[in-house]
Amino acid sequence: MGEGPLQDGLQKQAEHLGLARNVRFVGRQVDVRPYLAAADFGVLTSRSEGSSNSVLEYMAMGLPSALSDIPANRELVSGLFFAPGDVAGLAEALLRLARDPALCSTLRSEYAQTVSQFSLEKFARRAQAFYVGLATETN
Repeated sequence: MGEGPLQDGLQKQAEHLGLARNVRFVGRQVDVRPYLAAADFGVLTSRSEGSSNSVLEYMAMGLPSALSDIPANRELVSGLFFAPGDVAGLAEALLRLARDPALCSTLRSEYAQTVSQFSLEKFARRAQAFYVGLATETN
């Protein structure tokens, strides 16, 4: 899903490797949930990133994920990480997800707990406490 400067090259590589029948490039999608629901796991290979929407979406869908070991990802989850650019590490992480249902279950539980901290109600409470604190300081 998505678009970017690597899309054409990735499509050609998929064709060259004989994977064109197994890999679909669907472009930008307004609603990613049906695609995530059909996936076995999520992957984020970024070398640098802010708070990734992809990781948040994986977590919200309970999708076990292999993530590049960068600070932004570590701030969101404790989970299955690989060094950015380490292809062998990525492959190992993906194989672990594919072969270890207990790990996937643990990751789903951790993600659900983290996602619950970002509910609208909890956000409203944190915002209210922040502004009450500001008002209290100025008086």
